[in-house]
Amino acid sequence: CSVRAGKADELISSLSPSFRSRGFLIFRSQQNYGTVPDVLTVIRGSNSYDILMVQKTEAPRHHLDTKAIIKWLKVQQGTGTFVITGAGADWLEARFIKPPKNMNAFARSVASFAPEALAENQGSIEKLADTMTRTNGFSLWWD
Repeated sequence: CSVRAGKADELISSLSPSFRSRGFLIFRSQQNYGTVPDVLTVIRGSNSYDILMVQKTEAPRHHLDTKAIIKWLKVQQGTGTFVITGAGADWLEARFIKPPKNMNAFARSVASFAPEALAENQGSIEKLADTMTRTNGFSLWWD
């Protein structure tokens, strides 16, 4: 199903609980940044890491396969809880259920794992932390 970028987040938020209760996950599988509608995908799955397995999210230049990315994300769940709301071949986005108490520390961890996130925020941990606080989530991508 295709939806406009502004509606994608709303649809994911509103439909996720009922889909999850039936054993399905809904997520953004293609980001188009408003040029054309984003693409939302529905899969059968029990947790949001299933999305990364289906999408085969990886970062070959950083020597990260899907399992390594999932392992890192599981460790981060100890600082704050989140769900995956989007993923592609070399990117993912997540929404906080319970944000980390120390967002600057979380931002440092994100920056070391996915340096492109830091570059997008002018190389500033504080700006990255602010972006994650303001959006109630985070995005990782690898060029």
